[in-house]
Amino acid sequence: VPPKVLPLIFLSGVLVRTQFPRRQRVRFYKTILQGTILAPFKPVRFRDAFVGDIVTSLVRPIVDVVFTVTYYGAAVYGFCSRKYDLNETGY
Repeated sequence: VPPKVLPLIFLSGVLVRTQFPRRQRVRFYKTILQGTILAPFKPVRFRDAFVGDIVTSLVRPIVDVVFTVTYYGAAVYGFCSRKYDLNETGY
């Protein structure tokens, strides 16, 4: 396996785990995010305000994550379609 492909393989595992959490966590995430998103339309609990504050503070790191996922998608697309090599992506 070429050394430049290993980070793509490791990042693939991380992306899969974040998009498809275990069954125990699905209910937890649903409860937390539902309460935070619906906060303007219902009484706000401490948990909702706390999670909202954390999400507000994570705006800059989320921009970096979006860039990483976009770069990952471009590198995997170019590698799988053989249109360009990983050296040409700047990777």
